[in-house]
Amino acid sequence: MPEGTVTSADGTTIAYTAWGAGDPIVIIDGATAYRATNPLNQETAELLADEFLVVNYDRRGRGESGDTPPYVVEREFEDLEAIIEQAGQGRPATVFGWSSGANLALNAAQDGVPIARLALFEPNAAVDGARPPLPDDYVERLDAAIADGRPGDAVALFMTAAAMMPEEAVAGMREQDFWAGLEAVAPSIAYDARQVGDTLSGRPLHPELWKHIDELPPVARTRAVRSLLGV
Repeated sequence: MPEGTVTSADGTTIAYTAWGAGDPIVIIDGATAYRATNPLNQETAELLADEFLVVNYDRRGRGESGDTPPYVVEREFEDLEAIIEQAGQGRPATVFGWSSGANLALNAAQDGVPIARLALFEPNAAVDGARPPLPDDYVERLDAAIADGRPGDAVALFMTAAAMMPEEAVAGMREQDFWAGLEAVAPSIAYDARQVGDTLSGRPLHPELWKHIDELPPVARTRAVRSLLGV
């Protein structure tokens, strides 16, 4: 289980753990999660390690990875590309993304990061009234909470507006020991919000959003579409 780091294009250090050998699979966590907080990634990697090189990394601003402001979504495409280039030995990778990490994977593929296949678990997409849309000022409120030194409020906003947890449940969570860990990665919640964009607006997705996904190999395109539709 070797651990290492790569240097992204803007100089940010990105930490990772790798298991096994073979064609690379890169795992991308969703909001607030990273290697130390999501044991499912290690369990999955150990199951696949006999046939694949499985890489799990801390997204910028979390865990053992660094962060370099200002944030723009393209920096995380560069982080993923650096992981594929070094940890994945330069071979086009299968990329598995959780939740907003799946949005990141789709966005990176659209931008041309060398991705051979996509496996997506619950990417954020709400195109009707099945769930409340994110507030129009969601990103601005996250940014304001961080700028004002209120990381707990940023986490609470994510939990209620994005994860749709009841406010009373979140109030109870704020009293628990694990809340401090969530506050530590609170600035990165706005990063996920920018990766998600307006896909949780309740409006149909823009036809240009992921149009280059059609250029992936057929098996990759099929898995991506089935995951997005939940079938």
